[in-house]
Amino acid sequence: MKCVFCGQRKGKRQCPALRGLICPVCCGTKRVVEIACPSNCPYLVEGQRYAATQNFLRQLRAFDNTKLARRERVVEKAGPLLHQLEMILVEQARTDRSITDWEVEEALSLLIKTYETEQKGILYDQRSSRATVQQLMGKMRQTIEELRTHPSAEAKHVSLGDALDCLLFLQDEVALHRDLTTPRAFLSFLLPFFPEVAQQSSSHIILP
Repeated sequence: MKCVFCGQRKGKRQCPALRGLICPVCCGTKRVVEIACPSNCPYLVEGQRYAATQNFLRQLRAFDNTKLARRERVVEKAGPLLHQLEMILVEQARTDRSITDWEVEEALSLLIKTYETEQKGILYDQRSSRATVQQLMGKMRQTIEELRTHPSAEAKHVSLGDALDCLLFLQDEVALHRDLTTPRAFLSFLLPFFPEVAQQSSSHIILP
């Protein structure tokens, strides 16, 4: 039986989203990015586990001691904030298929400069001339400020240092996945970790 997605290769895996057999190539490259996979799909779960392991190994090889120490601080103290910031990036990538890693990197860089300036006792919001970048900055800044001033039961108080650590961590991640031939390499890496966002689509095929 042919793959239910491409109609060319042989379908070998049962796809719960498309309700048919899908080939390993389409399953591996289209999951969550173009197919609204349910979070309990065993192939999605295994793919996430493999991607997370490979990403961690790349970090160990590429990061210096300063970056590794920051990673540990983020995991230990600011995990909920990091999760929310990544959710913002995923949602933006879903609603705007034209956004690239370069715009994400610019938004992070400008926010880092804003908070580093605040550390010095000066309040000054860095701004971008690009509307997409400015919108992304606004969403991330709003989330950070809410957790700095009104922590919740799920997410504890976030300090200025915690916020900077998260932003610098994400900046490191974008750089780690930078690929000049693929403008959304980091965003494509991030998408499979948030299948719940994909499920908001009314169709199981995610349209560009």
